[in-house]
Amino acid sequence: EHHLRLPRRNDNDDNVINYLVNERCIDKKIVIDCIENYLIYEAQNNHSAIFVGYDPQGFVKYASKRATDSDLKQDIYGSNKAYSFSISNQNSHELHVFESAIDLLSYMTLQKRSGQSYSNGNYLSISGATTIGSSIEESTVPVALETFIKNNPNIKNIHLHLDNDKAGKDTVLKIMYHYGKCFNVIDEPPKRGKDVNELLKIKDKQKKYCRCR
Repeated sequence: EHHLRLPRRNDNDDNVINYLVNERCIDKKIVIDCIENYLIYEAQNNHSAIFVGYDPQGFVKYASKRATDSDLKQDIYGSNKAYSFSISNQNSHELHVFESAIDLLSYMTLQKRSGQSYSNGNYLSISGATTIGSSIEESTVPVALETFIKNNPNIKNIHLHLDNDKAGKDTVLKIMYHYGKCFNVIDEPPKRGKDVNELLKIKDKQKKYCRCR
């Protein structure tokens, strides 16, 4: 197993906060909470946003990098996708599943804006979706989801907020096929836009939340 080496941390997170709040329209308090809980930080060398995932013992097992000045995004070498970016709550039966950490934070922002409690469920990024391939019987569920459910026996309901594209829809079908009998699996794709973050940005344009605050 390749050892995961996290990029060196910058002495502040200003670029990442600015990017997530002003360009991605994510709620500032949610971003700050994630930074304080060591889930997000700013890389020193290129000021990317680093999203961190932990195993149940609290060891860092996963990190993904999102450039703040381009479209570059990738998992850090040595990352274990089984422990992708997540926020867990042992007291909740609800699990919300996303393709990316940014979609996850966007959903929490939408929950907060609509006055709902945005921090008492379980939230998981599966780090991307994949198409079914030759047959659904031979398909597998995303390893991040499989691992999260194994480590969180409290989960009963799985809410899928995956992208409105073939890979997203195929991943929903795979999860329904493998987990539909033992869990209540609910497909809740974004009502508009390609993904949850795009939905958030569309809503923000209407309300003019972003950029002009």
